Amino acid sequence: MLVVDPATAATHRRYPSISLLVPVAGPTPWPARLTRLRRQAEHRLRAEFGTSVDRTLLDRLHHAVETASAPAGAHSVAVYVNDTTSTTVGVPVTVRERAVIDDTFATRDLLAGDLRTPHYWVLALNLDDPRLLHGHGSALHHVPLPLRDTIEHPSRRGDRGRDRTDIIVEARRTRRLRAIDQSLGETLAATPDPVVVVGPEPTLSRFLDRTRHIARIEAVIRRDPGRDLTALAATIAPSLTDMLAERRVLALDALERGVGARTAVSGLQPVWRAVHRTPGLLLVEHTYEQPVRLLPGNRVSPAEDATAPEVIDDGIDDIIETVLARGGRVEILPDGALVPHQRIAFVPAYRRRR
Repeated sequence: MLVVDPATAATHRRYPSISLLVPVAGPTPWPARLTRLRRQAEHRLRAEFGTSVDRTLLDRLHHAVETASAPAGAHSVAVYVNDTTSTTVGVPVTVRERAVIDDTFATRDLLAGDLRTPHYWVLALNLDDPRLLHGHGSALHHVPLPLRDTIEHPSRRGDRGRDRTDIIVEARRTRRLRAIDQSLGETLAATPDPVVVVGPEPTLSRFLDRTRHIARIEAVIRRDPGRDLTALAATIAPSLTDMLAERRVLALDALERGVGARTAVSGLQPVWRAVHRTPGLLLVEHTYEQPVRLLPGNRVSPAEDATAPEVIDDGIDDIIETVLARGGRVEILPDGALVPHQRIAFVPAYRRRR
């Protein structure tokens, strides 16, 4: 679990919050480059605060860098330090090497990695042993699925036709499916993550006909889920890829509709003002960064020097965190996808189709 949550970073503003981001691969070892970033950050803090610089904060930053490690599979390392937090996070994408000092942490790379490795639920549908798993990327772990009923196997009597025992067992199967659906709903209420259902026929079709959560189900795989989690993760991987691609298409479609309805806004200043008024959908190109200076009336102007006093290092990260803090959604797109929109756009009051 991330110690620094992109969805809540903007609600915990503390200046100075220091973010050091470095890719693992590079011409020199990443720890040496991370140390260089630490020195840059310290130089900026001393230049800004002079003799009143918080030496405890500098010590925390030095310790965090000295003890930083790259988790297995990480493409980059991020160090986040302020007067309440000191943590190192492995990032599953390659970041641009930089030091950022702001009133929030630079979490866009965490968000980009999170969007590429989505959170989701998997219902492994088996009447005898239904299982619920939560996934993040290819990692799956079990979540309790308490059921309040029992199930019995069909009668094996050789009587002609379908006897009363088989009718009773069929009713129990229906009750079992309803119990699974009810238990699933209790878990889904706490999270917006989509659902993948894996199960054999005819059980799967019967469940889909009865479930009250069909709008949350984004992928259906008609096969026995088995017991091997590694094999199950491989089975659902193509569905996750399709899920991410569909979300991007839906986001761009929402932007197109917003433009047609004249509710969408584009460009730094209009988007800055809009995200502070209402929740919605933000679309932004992956490498778009812009230092900004705050102006009266909740306005901003681009700044040339990110290190200058009273300048926000990256106004785009600030916009992203504001959208997430207000319960909106962010879609980070490849560079060039939003050229007609000056690389950033916002659709107010967007709700993603589940």
